[in-house]
Formats: sequence, C-alpha cells, structure tokens
Amino acid sequence: MSEPVVSKTKPIFRNAAMASIQTIVAGAILFVLFFYLVRELGLEKFGLWTLLIAATGVGRLGELGLGAGVTKFVAQSLAIDSPDQLEQTLRFAFATIGLVVLILCTAIYFLLPKFIGELIPARLIPLAIQVMPYCLAALALSSVSSIFLS
Repeated sequence: MSEPVVSKTKPIFRNAAMASIQTIVAGAILFVLFFYLVRELGLEKFGLWTLLIAATGVGRLGELGLGAGVTKFVAQSLAIDSPDQLEQTLRFAFATIGLVVLILCTAIYFLLPKFIGELIPARLIPLAIQVMPYCLAALALSSVSSIFLS
C-alpha cells in the first residue's frame, strides 16, 4: 500500500499568506497609532518621542543578536528532550542579555542628555529627560523578551 503524498507547498503558501496578512495588519495598526499620536501630542512632541525611541533603539545593537542566537540552543534542548539544558540555556541568555542591556541603558541614560541639546530645541530638553526612562524601559523589555520570542 502506498503512502499518501503530502504536499509541501501548501504549508509554504499558507505561511506566506499569514506573514503577508500579519504585515498588512501591523502596518494598519501603526498607521492608526501614529495618526493618533500626532493628533494628541502634536508634531513637535511626536518628533521628540520618535527621536528618543530611535536613539534608545540603537541599544538593541548592543545585544549583538544574542536573543535570536538562543533559538539554536533552545531547539537542540527540545530535540533531545532536556528540560534542564533548556532552562540553563534560557537562564544564561536572560542573565547575559539583561546585563548587557543594563549597561547599555545606563550609558544611554547618562550620555544622551549631554548630546540631546544638539538634536532638539532647548525648550524640549526637560520633556526629553522626563520621557527617556520610559524609552529605556521599552528597550530593556524588548531586548529581554527577544529571548523568549525567538
């Protein structure tokens, strides 16, 4: 008795379609969000928020792809059914990325106010300094969560 032939292209097309839908939905959400933020904050404050997010986002470069690199080791641990090795891998990655991000956030927190005056008008500096901890918290959260999302 012959085995049924399973089409390998069907899952590929389904995955491609879902990825396309995800991109379209994410784009629409960002469009609505940005429209709302510009309306609520005004162009000047929205620009400041965007600048701070971009400046702190540079800190993601400091993680050097460690979050995505963990994927290989997680897959190996799952393949050999080793929950202890999986836990050890995730703890090590969490601690390593957490330490790197902590150092980067601390450096950004102390260095950015020294340079922000070159980028924005003086009247916005107090607001930038007030908003900066939230941007750094978002950076830390996204960097550390990349371990579990990858």
